[in-house]
Amino acid sequence: MPAWLRGKDHNEFEVYAVNADAFRLFGRVQTQWRSDGHRLIGLDYGVVLALMDRMRLDSDQQLDLLAQLSLIEAGYLNEVAEQVSRERRKLKKKVKTT
Repeated sequence: MPAWLRGKDHNEFEVYAVNADAFRLFGRVQTQWRSDGHRLIGLDYGVVLALMDRMRLDSDQQLDLLAQLSLIEAGYLNEVAEQVSRERRKLKKKVKTT
């Protein structure tokens, strides 16, 4: 789980009620990433839309959830990119010291 979703002890986090449905949706599709073989690009929205259809959401609800989900997705991708960057810096330091 990305750091921006975790609390101080890294196991607890708070989700505001207004975001609960989008967060639950993210939890259900968080394994459905598109990738270029080297990095995550974004969620597979074909899967997301199919799931929302099965949830029998009307189009306004779907649009609202998609807007919220895209924010969660962007935050997650940003956190993953930062984590990769930190790991690369660590590896470079390690290589320089050996």
